Amino acid sequence: MPDNLLPPQPEKPARNPWLSWPMAVVVLVGGGYLFALRSMESRMINLHFIYHQTANGWERVRTPAGYPDMLRVTQRGTVWARTWGKSSLARFDGKAWRYFNSADIGASTSYKDSEFALDGEEVWAPTEIGVIHFDGRGWQTYKEAASSEGAIVAGGGEVWVIDHTGKLSHFAAGKWTSQKLALEGVAWTEKPDEGNPELARTPNGNVWLVWQGLWRFDGSSWSRVKAGTDGLENTRLIGAAGDRVWLSDNAELRSVSMDGKHWSLYTAGESGMKQPLIVSEVAAAGGRTWFATLDGLVEFDGKTWRTLPMPGKEVSGVRRVAVGPGGELWVIGVPTPQTLQTFRKVLPFTLFVPVVIIGLLTWIVWRSGRRKLQQHRLLTQAVQHATGEVPDELQKGEQAIKWGGWVTTVGTAVGTIVGYAFLRRVWPHAPVWWVPVIAAALHMGLSFQQSLTRRKPRPSDPIGPGAPSRYDWGKTGRAVAGGAFVILLWNADRFPALSFMRGWMFWAVLLSIGVYEGLATSLMNGALKKGQYDRALNIIRLFNFYNPSGVEALRAAGHVQLLAGRYREAEYTLRGSIASAQARESYGSALEFLGDALMEQGRYDEAMRSYEAALYAFSWRRRPYRGMAEMLLRQGKQTEQALEWIEKIVDFAGLSFTQRKSNGRPQDDYWALKAWALARMGRGGEVAAAIDEALKATDKNVLPDLATTYYRAGMAMQALGNESAARDYFQRAVDLDPAGRRGTLAKAAMRTNSVWEKVG
Repeated sequence: MPDNLLPPQPEKPARNPWLSWPMAVVVLVGGGYLFALRSMESRMINLHFIYHQTANGWERVRTPAGYPDMLRVTQRGTVWARTWGKSSLARFDGKAWRYFNSADIGASTSYKDSEFALDGEEVWAPTEIGVIHFDGRGWQTYKEAASSEGAIVAGGGEVWVIDHTGKLSHFAAGKWTSQKLALEGVAWTEKPDEGNPELARTPNGNVWLVWQGLWRFDGSSWSRVKAGTDGLENTRLIGAAGDRVWLSDNAELRSVSMDGKHWSLYTAGESGMKQPLIVSEVAAAGGRTWFATLDGLVEFDGKTWRTLPMPGKEVSGVRRVAVGPGGELWVIGVPTPQTLQTFRKVLPFTLFVPVVIIGLLTWIVWRSGRRKLQQHRLLTQAVQHATGEVPDELQKGEQAIKWGGWVTTVGTAVGTIVGYAFLRRVWPHAPVWWVPVIAAALHMGLSFQQSLTRRKPRPSDPIGPGAPSRYDWGKTGRAVAGGAFVILLWNADRFPALSFMRGWMFWAVLLSIGVYEGLATSLMNGALKKGQYDRALNIIRLFNFYNPSGVEALRAAGHVQLLAGRYREAEYTLRGSIASAQARESYGSALEFLGDALMEQGRYDEAMRSYEAALYAFSWRRRPYRGMAEMLLRQGKQTEQALEWIEKIVDFAGLSFTQRKSNGRPQDDYWALKAWALARMGRGGEVAAAIDEALKATDKNVLPDLATTYYRAGMAMQALGNESAARDYFQRAVDLDPAGRRGTLAKAAMRTNSVWEKVG
């Protein structure tokens, strides 16, 4: 027995009940939160009522998902809405809304202040990468046009768009031209928060601009428009309706004719509107003009002003107004205080729940980290017990479990905030999607840095320039190469020949990884079933080309070398496989296989330490008992102890489903070893039945397993002194696995007479 005893193993349940109920709470709370969000989204939709005027009065129309910000109606009666939320643009077909998101359009339309314009049945809208255009059949993006928050107007086949920097783009005859608009006394800004210019277009083709005054473009040049001596620097554009352009300064309404010569002024008292005058939009048709105000829809027929009745009891005002081709009105209403109260009841819950979920997840991560640290320390003690030393990777892994997670999380969060702030200074219009990109890059970088293992200096290392790196880049470099291959696969749809996969690459990568792993396992198992060990090793090397020194690759290769009877190679490979920073379950298999390799070399004390280490680190494993029992049976001592261990091979009481599955179906090993032990104890009457059970439980298509059963049956017969039956069993093992572990053992057993066996 080993001299260096393992410390007592701390009591820990086979299952993890401490993790099940918090996760259940997270799922329940998360489900409730999603339901609340859905409810809130539904209520938000109900907060923005859309009404359509018909011959029978106002009719409420289904509201598009999100926040409807703007309505426009084409000459044929098609209704378009600018929304925030589910999509940027939506089209109403009379019954339901058809949503157009970034994937449909091919560009993001996420700017809050961005507008859209109609020209006949065509739709134009500015985005951060250019102007998008819908021609009735599909979408097109013009990247050469202004690409910032901007105002846009269209008509007669022409489009004008301008942003806060003064970049004016004009589309005519199928081409775009852009210029920096220079107006006398006007200063543009680089900061969109300081305001944006406003555009309008009148039926005569004139384009109107409001920015530090009122300006009109008559087709050839821009000119300032004044109302007497008033330069209109503080006025705000309401819009163009009919043959007039309407403006407001919150105290008075002004309108100017299309030629910019005739002005009209209306006070709050004349219009019947309350001060301050807040008019958000204007529309006109048939000699009448309608104004959307917080107090309702106000109508003006050129002489008389009147406030129309509210379209519904749920609204207290009108935010947007548009006119259809038949003169019918479309409006977006402002909800009443009572309607808002319903939404406010849901809001506190939706704000509080994320805090609860984050707290629960933090607690679960903390508990999980403690569990990982406990398991890691158990494994470290086990490896030290088995090999006499602790690999550097395991020591670094413990530090990573203690602090690495927090360092990575905090470093990623702080770095993302700082990085995005710096990016916005260099690139003021950097889109928000750069935040997850920066976070992912920082997380990968920090994880990579923590994965590096310091290289221990050697006496043979040169001194001074040319000395080796203090880090071991071998394993890490190959792993990075494998990661680069996955990234390349992820972006394979960028190649023209694979462009048809666009939008499906996530599932394609998952499928590719699954097929790759499945194919490797299938080919390796197919070779092992036939006892083709060299072929199995080549398959392992081929499919692990990106990281041949990885834990899983080395463990699999060591197992195959063990089955092939190459015990020295197997020992070397398996010792290399237990140099990893993570306490994976594969450590248990590696320690078990290492014990088998040491046993076959006659190093029984070392083998026992490996078996004990595997059981110590993973107390639910039952497979190491096979090697421990066989080792005692070979030595011909402590047979009762061997039989006790054999019974533990199939004792799955208290194990979870996953743990049972990891232990496999060991009935063939159980019955074959039991037959051997019974023979050793002189209970010959039970041996034949045990051998029959072992042969029934052994898969006849797996030649190494079948050879193992025949070898153990031969050892049982040899222990009973039945040399003839023993030789038959041994010969079958040799025939099935001539160059492998069990065939070699069977050959050696046939050369051993029963007298040597009894003496041994």
